[in-house]
Amino acid sequence: MVDLLNVFRAYQVQVFREPEKQTVDLYSVVSVAQGHIVLEAPVSQLRYGPPPIGNALYMESAQPEAIYRTRARVTGVSHGDYLSITVVPEGQIERIQRRKALRVHVNLPVRLIDPAPNAYVDRMDVMTRDLSANGFRTICPQPLRVEARINVILALGDAANYLGSRAVVIRCRPTLDARFETALQFHALAAQDQERIVATLHRVIKERVNL
Repeated sequence: MVDLLNVFRAYQVQVFREPEKQTVDLYSVVSVAQGHIVLEAPVSQLRYGPPPIGNALYMESAQPEAIYRTRARVTGVSHGDYLSITVVPEGQIERIQRRKALRVHVNLPVRLIDPAPNAYVDRMDVMTRDLSANGFRTICPQPLRVEARINVILALGDAANYLGSRAVVIRCRPTLDARFETALQFHALAAQDQERIVATLHRVIKERVNL
């Protein structure tokens, strides 16, 4: 059985109300103690209101080596500028996907430039939602065409700061707040740039663990 403490401490989790993931919000893990997990997120960034006490929800935690999922029961709710919910996992934690590359939930500035002459929007400044050496996910105010090749300028925050690359749009789907969840895959990314991304992700993980 996967250890609850190791899976959910110091990481962000996706929270959804149904197994099909129709309603997804991103929460930070505040604490894990005595079988209880406290999650917190800014109210302004949530798509959905507080879940009723007693309701079930599902959580996914993206770890460096895999993605884990568990069902949980809401036992406490409080909110102001931040919504805080306390949940108790029910049943075992499932490993639902083994990572081929380290992927971490992280918000880094990225500029997307569509060089196509008929592009709906030629430039967008957004933030990554998660990142790996293979690609990243973001939320865009306007749609990008699937299979479009996009120029990417990613702010890694390392010594060289910016990373420039090409990426291919592999998914673009609307969200309930009229934006677009977009996944991009790096195209022909140099090995040294992949190493820079991995080093950045390890730095982010270390900073979170040391909080």
